[in-house]
Amino acid sequence: MLFRSKRGLFICTAGILALTAVAGCSKDSAGQPEASSKTEPAASQAGKLPPVAIDWLGWQSVAQPNMESDVVKAVEERFNAKFNIWYVDDQKWDEVLNIRLSAGEVPDIMRLKNRANLKKYVEQGIVGEIPVEKIAKYAPNYMKLIQENNLDSTIWRLTTQNGKNYGFTGVGTGQYPSVISWRIDWLNKVGITKIPETLQEFEEAFYKFRNDDPDGNGKKDTYGLSNSIMPAVMGAFGAPPFASNDFKGTPMPELRWSLNDQGLPALNAVQPEMKEALSLLQKWYKDGIVDPEFVTGENKGGYWALSQDFMNGRVGVNGFASYYHWVPPLAANDPGGTIYQEWKKIKPDVEFGKNYMLGKAPVGPKGKSGQLAGENFTESMVFSSKVVKDERKVETILKMLDTYISDKDYTMMAMYGQKDRDYTINPDGTLVDLVKTVQEGASKGRNIFNFMQTVPAVSKKLKGPQYDFGDKYLVKAYTQLSIPATDAYSKSYASLQKLTVETYFKIITGEKSVDSFDEYVKTFMSNGGEEMIKQTQDAWKALTAK
Repeated sequence: MLFRSKRGLFICTAGILALTAVAGCSKDSAGQPEASSKTEPAASQAGKLPPVAIDWLGWQSVAQPNMESDVVKAVEERFNAKFNIWYVDDQKWDEVLNIRLSAGEVPDIMRLKNRANLKKYVEQGIVGEIPVEKIAKYAPNYMKLIQENNLDSTIWRLTTQNGKNYGFTGVGTGQYPSVISWRIDWLNKVGITKIPETLQEFEEAFYKFRNDDPDGNGKKDTYGLSNSIMPAVMGAFGAPPFASNDFKGTPMPELRWSLNDQGLPALNAVQPEMKEALSLLQKWYKDGIVDPEFVTGENKGGYWALSQDFMNGRVGVNGFASYYHWVPPLAANDPGGTIYQEWKKIKPDVEFGKNYMLGKAPVGPKGKSGQLAGENFTESMVFSSKVVKDERKVETILKMLDTYISDKDYTMMAMYGQKDRDYTINPDGTLVDLVKTVQEGASKGRNIFNFMQTVPAVSKKLKGPQYDFGDKYLVKAYTQLSIPATDAYSKSYASLQKLTVETYFKIITGEKSVDSFDEYVKTFMSNGGEEMIKQTQDAWKALTAK
């Protein structure tokens, strides 16, 4: 029987699932209600009312959920609700979701995976305004968490459009960029005795991986690198234009922004230092050390963080997964991270330190290094235009958010399932997860009602050794901005994205010369790019003005 507390709620982040308890009392100096350690039921007469029906897409949607699971039933009972849980393939999110939205199907609460879509959703009437004051009324513990992390002046820009707020955003546990993983068995085989650190050392390893038969099969069938490490290579020259987990042909990778020296958003792809990075990547491609199929990507299906090419011995380095995907077992009954578990299925004797090892991003000729990492936020959730007219639904959703923040017992149930069946807690308070895969987790109803939120303090206690592991192999970060949507962005972004991605791939493969980068930048700017950057910077100034 699952434990069902008098209080509750939960949330998750795109990688680290985290939680913490917070509490409080009456009113603060600004007149805001202080956080309470107890969240009242969504309706004072919940037992007399029929269940409130909620169309739910407030989760990562990584696998098909089980509507009859103990967790789903417990959440429905706790909040007197009946959920229609949407499943949208996380790998085809915009494509699949847009079809349903175009057909008039709109969930009551949904994950805003691509924040640039907010402006479009507002213009199309898909999302509805949810004033911050209403969130404070029904979710005071969430508001307190924001204030405790000094985010109250910045977090709302992520869900604000034209001065109106449309949702809320999760609090992060710090910046943890994608890590660099090496086939250390390959390094040892080709005579490299230390994990490469500089760009020159990376290059030496890449050539040896291609030419010195690191897998010992007598065939020239291995490559130094594929798509996932390319953004880190670009990071040796400046802020990478693409995230490491989406630099491939399909779906088309998003263009990323970082702050320039003036403290304004700059589009990384058009910065002059990227020409140097492309020149090096083109040289490597011509020399045959880049997998010629890099455009299709290392992930051949299944969980997004898996590189079948790395695990199966096609390439010797990977750069698109997080530290917790690679973590080996750190305690008794600890199954290790997702990649560790999946690799074990292919190669039962695989071990951290023997077959693979984590390292840092390459340091470039001017000392630059790093991978992109988001700001200290998780993802945003937005309310539909229909649900904001239904006070009971809004109250229920926000009380679920607040319950997660304030009730650890409910959080554990919603996040991890049933104690001693799905997880256990060590004497030191750390977690042992007994569920092996995300698919198994979804079948048990885990991580469905998560809002992709984190609560840092308890999270770091619950998974302390894992965070210690992540801190040990922490990669330097370039902060990736969540920028405000603008008219110019809506008008020009898609065509400029296509131009950019095609140009980068064609330069790397030698179909275009390195010098064509200069013409690309001119074309980009003259076809809406200059105005897009200007409007983005103007909007940023307005949103961040003190």
